[in-house]
Amino acid sequence: MLDAKIQKKWFNPGSKIKEHKLRHSGTCPSEYDEQCALVQWLELAGYKFSAIPNSTWTTYSQQNKNKSSGVRAGLPDLLVIVNDRLCWIEMKRSDRKPKKGGCGGVSAEQQAWIEALNKCQNCQVFVCYSFEEARDAVVALASLPKV
Repeated sequence: MLDAKIQKKWFNPGSKIKEHKLRHSGTCPSEYDEQCALVQWLELAGYKFSAIPNSTWTTYSQQNKNKSSGVRAGLPDLLVIVNDRLCWIEMKRSDRKPKKGGCGGVSAEQQAWIEALNKCQNCQVFVCYSFEEARDAVVALASLPKV
């Protein structure tokens, strides 16, 4: 359970998140901005987590090095340890939310990883279309009894 200070700051409609640049222009926040807000919240809440930089490369040489050293496309963006569970979060822009039967911006590689990871014990993947969805997924997982 989150302490009262964190709950007041991140769940209150007048909280810091409303001041964050996510809501600055009336346009859809970028996936990067949404993920940065989630990272701030995870740090405040004291979770152990890491981002997975699968697509970061500046040159073809670096891309080849990454591939040779084991970097694979499609792995979710963030890994968060929630109690005794591994919580994977794939962030997407809110305007990519799936329409009827759509994939919501989830690639074939990402879908393959999601399916494989969800088969693992004590492991769950969430595709989240905003900071709020991702935060709520972590909180819901944290409230489940330990296994």
